[in-house]
Amino acid sequence: MTRSAKFLTFLCGLSALILVAVLLFPRVTPYRLYTVTTGSMVPTIPVGSIVVVNTADHRIATGSIIAFRPPLVPNQVFMHRIHSTHADGSFTTKGDALPAIDPWTVTPGDVVGREVGIIPNLAWFLAMLRVATFCSLLAFAIWYLMYRYLGYTIPTFVLVSIVATISLVYLFNVEKPLIGADVAFAGVTHSAVHASVINYGWMPLEAFSEANLHWRSPRIEGNSVRHITFQIARGSTTLKALRVDLVPALHWYNWIAFWLLITSPLLAVLGYRVAVNERKRLRNAMNAILDTCDIFQLHSIYDMEHATGGHTPQAVPPVAARMYEEERGIDSANGHLPRNRRP
Repeated sequence: MTRSAKFLTFLCGLSALILVAVLLFPRVTPYRLYTVTTGSMVPTIPVGSIVVVNTADHRIATGSIIAFRPPLVPNQVFMHRIHSTHADGSFTTKGDALPAIDPWTVTPGDVVGREVGIIPNLAWFLAMLRVATFCSLLAFAIWYLMYRYLGYTIPTFVLVSIVATISLVYLFNVEKPLIGADVAFAGVTHSAVHASVINYGWMPLEAFSEANLHWRSPRIEGNSVRHITFQIARGSTTLKALRVDLVPALHWYNWIAFWLLITSPLLAVLGYRVAVNERKRLRNAMNAILDTCDIFQLHSIYDMEHATGGHTPQAVPPVAARMYEEERGIDSANGHLPRNRRP
């Protein structure tokens, strides 16, 4: 088995082992893993995080983060913080990033479990790992067919770069962890707008509104919440004020770093090919220099043979000695002239 096949086998095995461990973990323990897909708990729980919930712990205390099924949407699991408790055991909840409490009252029977751990951004990694596993299996099949029927072996570095490129493109274009935001309006009057911008993406953002074209919010960092207030310009409408647009707030060097990250596998392949070509060119140049030196040494042997009366000197370089023997027609393996050169 070649190095390419060994590496692809190892990558597929490792990916499958991690996915199997993640799937079996909730079945053999009282803990459950939940993926966070909304920004209501930013910055405590970023979007794309895996939350570990202990289903055997149903303790209710103000300030605790719990998983529960709201009465209004019982088929979904929410992860919010307990805001206040009531005498009958029920309680209200609120997201850390939301300006108001949730519009429901949760009973102890709706509780799924208590949060015991948060692993930020693990869901993004697992999503990319699923794609990388599929791409590795596909790359292994392509490698095997080409090696089996065409006798051509694809370099390991090229296969890894292809798998990494597809995985990155899937992550940034399908899962979209870079840009994501919600706007929660706290109050709108005839002259001003009060809202909270929840940036649950990785990129910093800036907010602006058609209701006031001269206003632009301060920089909103990734995985953060910023409360904004802007005045409604004269002649504008409240409908325009309810529309807040968000744009990335990146410097030019941030964009360069981002595109370098996206194209890094391709650049790595190109760099690898350039390095291989340069290595071949350098090797050819060194061989040419060594051949030139051997020719000079061969002329020196001829001169020494002529000076010693036809006897070949013993202390000569191996390469030069081989060239000398080939030039004179001497069989170095048998120590005598070949048959076609014998007198």
